[in-house]
Amino acid sequence: MRARTKSPKAGFTAVEVVISALLLALLSRALVETSGSMSRLATAGNTETLLHDQGERAMRSIVTDLKQSGFASVGVREYPYVFEASDVQEQFAAHAHVPAQSHGEPDDADHGPSREIVFLLPADADGDKRPDYDLVDGVQWSGNEISYVVVTAADGQNYLERRTNGAAPRRIASGVERVLFDTPATCGYEIPLNCVRARVFLRCTDDEGHVIRHEKIVTVNLRNG
Repeated sequence: MRARTKSPKAGFTAVEVVISALLLALLSRALVETSGSMSRLATAGNTETLLHDQGERAMRSIVTDLKQSGFASVGVREYPYVFEASDVQEQFAAHAHVPAQSHGEPDDADHGPSREIVFLLPADADGDKRPDYDLVDGVQWSGNEISYVVVTAADGQNYLERRTNGAAPRRIASGVERVLFDTPATCGYEIPLNCVRARVFLRCTDDEGHVIRHEKIVTVNLRNG
């Protein structure tokens, strides 16, 4: 007579079930953390891209203007003139304004007052898009003073503005925390003569509360350089 053998029980033991549940819980947690990390990276990346775009806009406008400008003396005024909003010479008083708020810490490069600029563009009386020129005096300058300043708007953000004669502000870029314009004399002749250097510091906070910074710098050779 053949002896019967017992077949193993189907299903899982209690220990196997517990181990499987723990493994599934760990895997789910890892997936959630990975998804959160990817979301944060995407948010930071989008914010940085936006800051980069705003920096490009700011620099395009600044470079286009400065390339047409030049070092000039008109009466008692010397152009370009660089200044801080709270410390403006009397002859440039029209360009004084409330200084922009600084959102950074004292050790941050984008913290502190801006050094802004006033300059002239060439006259173009006949509208041919070429500077008016005199054989004796050279380039004829327009009577309008162009300035770039940083201001804090009602929404708490800092904006770079382009102004004409201290008025008619036009927003150039948002998220501009600070600008620093330099002539050769103001920076110890670190830049060539007849040049102006512009540094634009951008700053904003993403949806996760992380501070994103971006900086642009350019040195422009002026028309009479």
